Order: sequence, then structure tokens, then C-alpha cells
Amino acid sequence: MLKRYFVTFLAIASASKSNAQVASNLFQAGPVISVTTGSSISDAAAGDFNHDGLPDVAVTARARNVVELYRQTALGVFSTTPVGTYTTGTAPSSLIATTLGRLVTQSDYVLDDLVAVSGPSNQLSFFVNNNDAQGTMTVATPAGFYPSSWWSTDPKLVAAYIDTDQFLDVAYTHDAARTDDLGIGVWRGQGSPSIRRTTFLMTTRTGVPALPSFYDMDGDGGLDLITVDKTNNAAVAHYYTFGQFWYNMQDGAGVLCQSGQAVSAASADLNADSRGDFAVATANPNKVEVWLNTGVDRFGSLATYALPSAPQQVLLADLNKDSYPDMVVLLANGNVTIFPHTGQSGAGRYGTPQVLPVGPTPGPLRMADVDNDTYQDLYVACAGNDKVYILRNVGRPLATKRTAQLAGTYIYPNPATSVVRVTRPANLVGPLTDSLFDATGRQVLQQVIASTGTLLVSQLPRGIYTLKVNHVTGVSTSRLVLQ
Repeated sequence: MLKRYFVTFLAIASASKSNAQVASNLFQAGPVISVTTGSSISDAAAGDFNHDGLPDVAVTARARNVVELYRQTALGVFSTTPVGTYTTGTAPSSLIATTLGRLVTQSDYVLDDLVAVSGPSNQLSFFVNNNDAQGTMTVATPAGFYPSSWWSTDPKLVAAYIDTDQFLDVAYTHDAARTDDLGIGVWRGQGSPSIRRTTFLMTTRTGVPALPSFYDMDGDGGLDLITVDKTNNAAVAHYYTFGQFWYNMQDGAGVLCQSGQAVSAASADLNADSRGDFAVATANPNKVEVWLNTGVDRFGSLATYALPSAPQQVLLADLNKDSYPDMVVLLANGNVTIFPHTGQSGAGRYGTPQVLPVGPTPGPLRMADVDNDTYQDLYVACAGNDKVYILRNVGRPLATKRTAQLAGTYIYPNPATSVVRVTRPANLVGPLTDSLFDATGRQVLQQVIASTGTLLVSQLPRGIYTLKVNHVTGVSTSRLVLQ
């Protein structure tokens, strides 16, 4: 049982049509990639595999025991046949794009390598990019997946920069017949086609472990692990332990769902108070419960948002660069529901959702900038018809009250190594809040500057970041490269 697990119930509010906000549609249906018939695709990963500046898409074909690569040949146009096919273990169930190998030049930080997992074979497969114009891969020596005879059947992978080095780390779900082997584990990226298992949490004794997400809930700079405990019907944050690359079952915070069965959880700062809040998707009844962080490990001010059918996954992310996290729910019936953050409080925080169809039997919902416009797009592999659906973020405001764009700010040098300078026009007075986000959307640095100031970035991993400069009159967003 977690310390500080139970919550303080404060105000409870329900979202309804009377207070919902009408919002512009942010997403539209994008390209659909048709995969080889009979593949029963289980997951997809986006990465620039041939280094032409256009992200490509790879899929795991569960029924054929392979990974296939589909190249984006022009903006929004993908190859109709795979440009590469690579063997995995039996029934691969998940796939991530990452960086394997030494990180020396800027191109080394491109997500162009792949890791696939096979539960029945208890195997991780590593595909190392050959750095050629075709985007070919070399299959590295596979690694064992789980150190037990109770092997998994449908494990899932999530990549995140968990520690302070420059290598992407990996979390995984593990489902098995024995309850002691139900949970979430974490591997540490080491800069080679291998990863080191560091911790395993028995997150539930009932059902299949939920796909985790990451957020700094307690504000200590560590990336905490967010998941659901289906046994206790709760959303839980397991706190990161510095220096040990470790998560402790006994150190964390959580909320008990009011009703229904907890399916998925995510965290973000939903009300701009610098504290992590919870969004929990539940089935029977189908809804999302939003809990605000009201103090040290205490949550309240519940608001609920009805869903038209059973949820499969919930995500929180600022999708339109207005500094408010929007809420995305993947439904088991093959629809994606996007709730806009309105900038308001209470039940009106999220407005009328946009609903877009994808395909039957969807896998994990993933985010990446597929069309190079600096906005995060959504994509999902659907086993029911062997298609990957891409939902394009068209960059229109989703929130009813969008923050104005801030003109005249400038950052240099870019690329940078140790220091980034932020300048402003003479007529822009008052403090600026500079926030730096890594490639996964995690905030890694925030600093308030009274005038022209500097950000120290020498301690951060090398890679591509997003810098947001906030002022009372607006916000500006820039892409920053650290090398």
C-alpha cells in the first residue's frame, strides 16, 4: 500500500452541456497507411529513419512476427509497400522509436532506431539505423525481456527521458498468469543496443497493467511514474528516487476513483499552480475524472466528463501551444475524443470534445510531429483492419480562450551548448517565464527573468527541445537544439 495514498475530497462538480465550451476543431483526419493484409498490427512508431527531415512510420505485425517500415516520401504521402521488413520474436506487441548508440553529432539525436518487444518469446529486438538514404536497419543481438518463467503475452512499451542523461529510457507493462508478475518495469538507456533493467512495480493484482505515463508530480525535478491500480481502483503516482533510478511502491500518492473501473491515468498541471493533477479514465460508467492537486499528496475539486463508450487510454498534452494541457481519450470502439482546455476552472475547464474515428481494435495512441509543423499529431495502429491512422494537428486554437502570440522575442545561439540568451523588444516590460520541454513534452527547466536573461542548459541532455517564453500579454514558442 502506498504512503499518502488516500485523498481529501473537497468540491465535486460534473461537466454538462450547459457549461461546456464550443471550440474550434484542432485535428483533422490525415494519411492512412495500409499495412500488409493479415499482419494484425499491434503498434506503430514514428521516426526519421532515412534522415530526409520527414518522419516515417514503423509497425509491429503480430501475426507475421516482423517490423515493417513505411517511408514518408512527400509531406503526408507514405509508401504503399514496406521499404524494410525485419524479423522479431513471436507475436510482437509493441514498438518504440529511440536512439541506440553513441550520441556525438546532432544527427545522432534523431529518433531513428527501433525497439520491439515479444512477450511469448521473452525477447527485446533492437534495430539500429544504418544512416543511409534508404533508412535500412541492422538487427542487433536480441535481449531477454523478463527474468521469470512467467512470460508476458501482450507487453507494451513507452519511451521517456526519465533520468538526467541524454539517452531515452523505456518503461514496459507486463501481463502474466501469476499476479506477482503483473506490473510495470523500467529499463535505463545506456547508449548502445542494450538496456539495463532497474526496477519492477507490482502495480495491480487484477487485469492487465495499464500503459504508464510520466510527469513530475511532486515538483522535485524527477519524472514520476503514473499508472492505475486496477485492484484498488485508483490512479497512482510512484515517485522517482534520485541517484538510484528507482521507483518505490511505498512512496507515492494517488486518488481513489469515485465510481467505475479505472482504465488509464495521466498527469499534468491543469490549473497553472505548478502542481501535478490527475486525469483518470474509467469504464462502467464511461467517464474521465479530473482531480486537482490541493496540497502535499492531497487531491480534490473533482470534475467528471462523460464519454460515449468505454475508454482505452487517456493523454494530457498542450496540443495548441496555449500553455494549457488538453485531454485526449482513445475509446475502445475506435474513436479518438479530444477535450479542449478552455482556460477556465471547475467543470468548465474542458469544453465540448471533438470526436474523430480511427479503425477497429486500436493499439496504443501515440503522439509525434509527423508533418514537421512543430505541433504534436496523433497516430494509432489498428489491428482490426491493418491500418495506421494519423490525425493531423492543424494548429488552430482548441481552447476557447487562446493565449495571444508574443512577438519580438529572440533566442540565441541556436544550436546552443551551455547557455541560451533570451532577448525582448524594448516595449515589452515585466517578467518573462521561460519553460523548456524535451522531445517527449516533459518540462525540464523553468526560469523567470526580469529583463534580457540567460538559461543555463549545460546540465541537460543533448537533443531537440521546445522553448516557451510566457508574458502576461502572450506566449512565443521556438525549437531549440542543444549539441
